[in-house]
Amino acid sequence: MVVAPLERIGSNSTIGAGVAQRSPAPIPGGSSKMKISNVVLSALLGFAACPLFAADSSGRYFIGGGVGAVSCPDFVATMERARQEGVGTVRFAEETQGFTMFILGFQTGYNAYVPDTYDIFPAPGSEYPLLSWVENYCRANPLSNFAKGVVAMARDAHPRRQRAQPAKDVSK
Repeated sequence: MVVAPLERIGSNSTIGAGVAQRSPAPIPGGSSKMKISNVVLSALLGFAACPLFAADSSGRYFIGGGVGAVSCPDFVATMERARQEGVGTVRFAEETQGFTMFILGFQTGYNAYVPDTYDIFPAPGSEYPLLSWVENYCRANPLSNFAKGVVAMARDAHPRRQRAQPAKDVSK
């Protein structure tokens, strides 16, 4: 079992979990029955707007099995083997497929749950730049693992994320 500290992204959001606390505002006027139902409704809406926490009280979270738990040296060795086969070849894709799928799944989850984010890794053209970023992280952090490298990449990319869907060109 690998446990890692939860990394903060932005002012009040966290990878895998948003951090938001709301308290209902006092309701001026109205009957006590209306006040109670408004307070209950406000509380329910406040809770609905708060994603569930994905970390324990110490900010640590579980990294499951699969490629997320692969050690950095093992990931670097995989990238070196794959690169020998040639970037863009079928063999390269076979060697790196699990890591690529991990990054793409992480990207989808991040995009869905981090506020003000349309795409954390906007259109690099291929997954190779993302794999290379994590490889460089792993070379610099040999005691780490692949999942922590992906989290570090997201932290680095967050200020440059695509915040909204691009407008479609209707002239074509």
